[in-house]
Amino acid sequence: MQPKARPPDLVQLLGVAFASADLAFEVANGGAITFVAGATKQVLGVDVDKVVGRSWHEFLDPDDARVVSQILADIKPGERRGGICLRSLSGAKDRAGTGGELSVFRQPFVGAGLSCVFRRTPIDAPTPAVTDGPLLGRSEFEALSRMLMQEAAAVGSTLHLDLLETSGFAAASARLSTAEAKDARRDLIEVLRVTAHGGFAAAELATDRFALVRSADTRLPMERLSAITGVQVKAATSPLSADAEPNLNLRAIRVALDRHIEAGPAAAADGFRTALQTILQRAQALREAVQQGHIELVFQPIVHLTTRRLHHFEALARFDDGTHPEDTIRLAEELDMITAFDAAVFASVVETLRGEATAQIAVNLSGRSLVEPGMVDSLLALTAAQPELRKRLIIEITETHALKALDAANDLIGQLQAGGHTVCLDDFGAGAASLDYLRLLNVDVVKIDGRYIRTLTEAPRDRVIVQHVVNMCRDLGIAVIAEMIENEETARAVMRMGAALGQGWLFGKATPSLQWPTPSLPQGGDRSQPLEALEPARRIWTAG
Repeated sequence: MQPKARPPDLVQLLGVAFASADLAFEVANGGAITFVAGATKQVLGVDVDKVVGRSWHEFLDPDDARVVSQILADIKPGERRGGICLRSLSGAKDRAGTGGELSVFRQPFVGAGLSCVFRRTPIDAPTPAVTDGPLLGRSEFEALSRMLMQEAAAVGSTLHLDLLETSGFAAASARLSTAEAKDARRDLIEVLRVTAHGGFAAAELATDRFALVRSADTRLPMERLSAITGVQVKAATSPLSADAEPNLNLRAIRVALDRHIEAGPAAAADGFRTALQTILQRAQALREAVQQGHIELVFQPIVHLTTRRLHHFEALARFDDGTHPEDTIRLAEELDMITAFDAAVFASVVETLRGEATAQIAVNLSGRSLVEPGMVDSLLALTAAQPELRKRLIIEITETHALKALDAANDLIGQLQAGGHTVCLDDFGAGAASLDYLRLLNVDVVKIDGRYIRTLTEAPRDRVIVQHVVNMCRDLGIAVIAEMIENEETARAVMRMGAALGQGWLFGKATPSLQWPTPSLPQGGDRSQPLEALEPARRIWTAG
């Protein structure tokens, strides 16, 4: 069957279709350019009459030509590939302004030929080639995926997550010569990248474990991948929900990547679908709880370690699905709901204090919420009519979000303290915490992350770290809370180190009630023992 002739008005149609491109051209199966339109002289460096009939490989950088060959070896009629970043479309690596993005489409009615468009990169913005460097790492892949999903959501397009396993490829490559192994790996990287959305959304997660995000209209080239690697490539694909926010898809991707690394693509795909469904449900429940102010609170006691008297409670949010509070806070941050969530919890704790004459309660405030414009003013306004409540409302700054502008954050902490609140730095030693926090934030209390406390009696390194943190806080006049104390041995250890307060299951689990029965002191304990060892500022705060 003879290929259909090109319609006479194709040039006009190309002008409309590729108005944003610098060059449009067609390439026959053998690689000869059969048609060109656009800024030919500016891009290729020669006039139109010196382009048609020549092989397009003459105008490609040698490394770019490898990528083009991968496309030609796989692209089927009706399929599109792009945008593919090229170093040059002039054949001269040192020619400024010739790098850019190539898109190709195999038209069904032109036989084996390709229709191509090329858009130049601005002269001052160098274009990395597909072959430059290794594939993305996991964190880079997550960041790029988030950006691509946001763009896809904005234009209503659909993306797919592919999880690939090339089991045996790494071992087989080790038996090849250095040059052969390098070529095989390079071919694999090129195919993954030209298939990935945007030309770069492909990652190497572990040995023989890969992932990529691609457009729904781009086929995953399984046959080509198997031919390159010489093994049976396993793959699992999950469409990213068009109805879900990009951050929800991203959380599900993180779950999938974990499972892919551990158990392979099949388990990962199942985990992705389950995770996405669960996260969608949790996000809806979180929105409704915040909007309606229906956040269930439970309260865990914090006690004096020497006397075991109750000092205050920490308020913790709970949900019907049993989700851990840390997971809920992280979800709220990723959905940009953390400020509303923190405000709702804060308001609920204020109402609880109004019904209690003497109770002290600590409430968590995300670092992101702290620096949100107007947040501190809003929190102070909640107690403006009863400022005496602030002395009983302790604010714990959580570290799920890194505080970058520490000077500005310290000013906000100062406003809370000036209003009457005690301010605590939560989970010190985890997440974003660093010595800069102690150096630049004038907090009243530091709560040492429970991971150090729980292993204190078995891990000498953790014991040394905790002792140094307690010593630094003592010298700075900062009180210390040790959390996750689960046995008497640990309680005695942190008490000897100089920590004033403790929290953990040894003293009581979180309950819906503020009532807490004082437990019996261990043998040798003295409930009347004064806290003389504490610095004056700390002694005042921990008294009562």
